[in-house]
Amino acid sequence: MNPGALVTATLFLLAAPAQQGPPSANPVPPPRQTFISAAQVVLDNAAAVDIKGDRDHFTGQMQQLKQSSDNLNSMAADEGEKNIATSMKDIIFQISSCHIQAIDGTPTDKCEAQIRTAEKQAMTALNRHKDGASWVEGPPA
Repeated sequence: MNPGALVTATLFLLAAPAQQGPPSANPVPPPRQTFISAAQVVLDNAAAVDIKGDRDHFTGQMQQLKQSSDNLNSMAADEGEKNIATSMKDIIFQISSCHIQAIDGTPTDKCEAQIRTAEKQAMTALNRHKDGASWVEGPPA
């Protein structure tokens, strides 16, 4: 390489903007304590629903569950909290579907297991779990 080309190449490299790596993914902040408390209410209300209960009993419990979920959804401030609120709506849908199966006389073991799995995933996202009747920090076992 001749000296002129070497100087030109060096100047070109020095003048070029530094290469940047891929954009860093902004870590999702942990949920706020007020949001966590509201999510715990949703999970408690979900656990209280009697899937095999009569229509009137089930309807009242579902209204309370939906109201607490709507409250949680309105509180969601960032992508992480919105994802958690969406997962609660999925739990509500699963509970409704399981209730329909119970009314039809279809075994509900599978759908109840799916509800428990969804609740466990929500608890993991919140980094909280139940220890007896109390909520404690940490993912479920």
